[in-house]
Amino acid sequence: MNTPSGIIAEALTDVTTDSVAPGETFAAEWKISALDESGSNLLANLDIAGTYRINKTDAQTSNNIRLLIEKDIQPPFKTKSFNDAIFSQSGEQFAIYGGGNDLWGLTNEYGTIYQKDAFSSGRSVITKVMSQDHTGPWARAGIVARNDLTKQNGSAGYINLAITPENGCVLSRDSNGDGYLDSYKNVKTFTTPVYLRLTREGHTFTGECSTDGENWTMVGKVDVSGAAEVEDVGLFMTAANGATDNKGIVQFEGFSINPTEEISITDLKKQVKQFRQDGEIVNDKAAYALTLHVTAVEHYVNNKENDKVVKHLKGFKQLLGYQEENNLISEKAYKSIKFATNYLLDKWK
Repeated sequence: MNTPSGIIAEALTDVTTDSVAPGETFAAEWKISALDESGSNLLANLDIAGTYRINKTDAQTSNNIRLLIEKDIQPPFKTKSFNDAIFSQSGEQFAIYGGGNDLWGLTNEYGTIYQKDAFSSGRSVITKVMSQDHTGPWARAGIVARNDLTKQNGSAGYINLAITPENGCVLSRDSNGDGYLDSYKNVKTFTTPVYLRLTREGHTFTGECSTDGENWTMVGKVDVSGAAEVEDVGLFMTAANGATDNKGIVQFEGFSINPTEEISITDLKKQVKQFRQDGEIVNDKAAYALTLHVTAVEHYVNNKENDKVVKHLKGFKQLLGYQEENNLISEKAYKSIKFATNYLLDKWK
């Protein structure tokens, strides 16, 4: 057995035998371990070879096995499995190994790496599916959104955009709000690697696929009944193995949630004002403190002092966290303002 750097293979049983009688088999058991030297790799490819003699003739057999290297999922991501999934993350690389009979009708067997309460109107989610094991023609891997991804059955607002081995890009949804997928659209010309983008405007969701991340093909634009104002959203896979017990690995690159329109410092200030008017910020003092910080940021933006913009946005974010911890701002307002702040930080860094 040949292993890549950082992977150790240890034989737990004999790997040779003198003979195998008719009707019998011979098997060897190995223990595979990943060291820290495996680095950022989430997958390990093992080359396995065997030699044997039959009728006084020497012969060989070989195979390549791909294994998932399990690594911790980092905040703000969480995981949930309804398909015996194992998860792994290294920076912007993600992988899921799992099974699952299907993801349709009354069957909801999936594994997901997700962010809670992160998908609201005016946002797009993008990822790239790098590879997908063929565990069934309708095996799916991509982006999933739902009011509650930790609830296997009955949670509304259910939609996913996925790539499949044989049926291209598929946009599946719950059309009546009962928490079960019952309608789909697909474009058959796509396979991995592929970019996926799911965009939300109110209760309307648009699914698109792309080979290069720049030129997009619409898979479908649909209404999703019962979608909450803010939904869970994340990466997912199901083997859709038709009860064959097949399991497979899916590898993703990147996961970003972006506004569908540009956000400015002025927009951030307007958000604070509106949330105070709506009572989402509990008093004028708390709103004033936030506004004061945003005004300072606005000054440095106008003067194009990037370092100071970033410094004061970080201070604003700390103040926002303090207000959330002390119940001075609602969860809704906190998440919306934090999203805008993170977007502006990324823009100005």
